[in-house]
Amino acid sequence: MEIYEMIFAALVGGILFLSLLGRKGKKTAVSKGFVISKDEFPMASFLAVGYGALRLCPWLIDKKNLKLRRSYMLNDRNKEYATEHWKACLANMFAGTLMGFLMVSLISMVCISSNVDPKDTLLLTVILDVMCLVLPYGFYHRESSKEALRLVRIVDELPNMISKMVIYLNSGVPVSSALRKLAETESRNPLYAELRRVNADVDNNVPLKQAIYEMKERCKSTEMSHFYVILEQNLSKGTADFDLALAELAMDLWREKNERMKRRGADVSQKLLIPTFLQFLGAILVAIVPAFAMLQRF
Repeated sequence: MEIYEMIFAALVGGILFLSLLGRKGKKTAVSKGFVISKDEFPMASFLAVGYGALRLCPWLIDKKNLKLRRSYMLNDRNKEYATEHWKACLANMFAGTLMGFLMVSLISMVCISSNVDPKDTLLLTVILDVMCLVLPYGFYHRESSKEALRLVRIVDELPNMISKMVIYLNSGVPVSSALRKLAETESRNPLYAELRRVNADVDNNVPLKQAIYEMKERCKSTEMSHFYVILEQNLSKGTADFDLALAELAMDLWREKNERMKRRGADVSQKLLIPTFLQFLGAILVAIVPAFAMLQRF
């Protein structure tokens, strides 16, 4: 019991120290206009603890995960919030882990005081502590993969969007109006969110060419770069075969998409081999083991 009490006291003291150490970091983020909501950061009430841990681990901020920064840059109109969002995510992860350790220590003390077997208490403590470490890693991995998944969805939707744009252009609709009509598409694909942002930038007196360039920078991919080059040439020089160039690009992108889909299908089939084999092995064991048991009786 004394060991668990010492661990609990040490955790409480450490959390209070980190909370005092990180108060300035949280205030700085709020003073810059960054909104810390409980919907996005469940540990918002204890975020100062996480900021304190970040001060002791400054290399995590200096390293910067570029995928996360780009992803968060899309969510916030002001680019400086990308860094603050990354800090808040790390602080939320640290705060959740430390508060989890504190709750595990409290549960262990309750178990000991209730005369639960010390071995069972130790096993429960180890399992819960491991969960407190694994869950934040899962959160980090999920956030890190968001940008990659977003780019995949954009690239897959790009040929469809360009095909629609060609139809508008052939109907005599100007480029700017075609982009506005495309942005009105009811779809959750992030590509149309990017088009809506382009239109919002144009409404704020940003040149269309510059707005398209910024969209290309936010959606770094070979396919988007090809689309930007064709669009930029038309906006700069007014090429006569603009719609034909877009149609050819759309055909090339459709071919590439079909090839990607085939590769993904093959990858999924390969990944399903192991689970299928394990299920087959389990079915065989369920059928064979009772049969062998019956034979041994005779």
